[in-house]
Amino acid sequence: MLANARRNRIVKKKIGIYVFLFGLLAILGFLIYLNILLKSSRFISPLGNSADFVKGQQIASLQRILRALTIEGKSFKNIDFRFKEPIISF
Repeated sequence: MLANARRNRIVKKKIGIYVFLFGLLAILGFLIYLNILLKSSRFISPLGNSADFVKGQQIASLQRILRALTIEGKSFKNIDFRFKEPIISF
């Protein structure tokens, strides 16, 4: 009888430990899921984020710049649209 009671206590402790570890694992998984779900995008737009200069206008400006540079036969290193006026590096 005494051995049975002792065995029952050990089994209950093991079950309690397993339930605790499962709960901890579930909480950790949920936190990782939230971190992935709520993570902001790491993509940086090459067109910039300026609020006063619409991206459609930037694309049109890019087309005009490329057309003019192609006609003139000039090659460029990069074109920066982060500011109101595009900056062309040769």
